[in-house]
Amino acid sequence: MLAIVQQELLKPNMTRSLVKEILDLKDVMLRGQ
Repeated sequence: MLAIVQQELLKPNMTRSLVKEILDLKDVMLRGQ
């Protein structure tokens, strides 16, 4: 899952808000484990 997130972060057309959204989602998943 983290590899997918990292691949998405490498895409040049990502917007800051979407990056933040992904990072927030990652934090939620890490807390849930």
